[in-house]
Amino acid sequence: MDSPARIPGQPALDQPLTDSEYARLTTILDHFRSEDAMNVEEMDGFFAALICGPVTVPPSVYLKEIWGRNEAPLISLL
Repeated sequence: MDSPARIPGQPALDQPLTDSEYARLTTILDHFRSEDAMNVEEMDGFFAALICGPVTVPPSVYLKEIWGRNEAPLISLL
């Protein structure tokens, strides 16, 4: 199977997170932890369940679950 075309400047979607990316994700999720956001371990299991499920769930539904509220927080990812 061929890899999907890669957009310059965007991460490869078929590769695991680097240590730096994992640390950044953990920091972002930990910042919102008191607001019912998932931690990185919960999010890992959540995505595994979404991938294995018979129905494709749109981001407009699952992002609410990850952040623990109706919309994603405004954050700087840089």
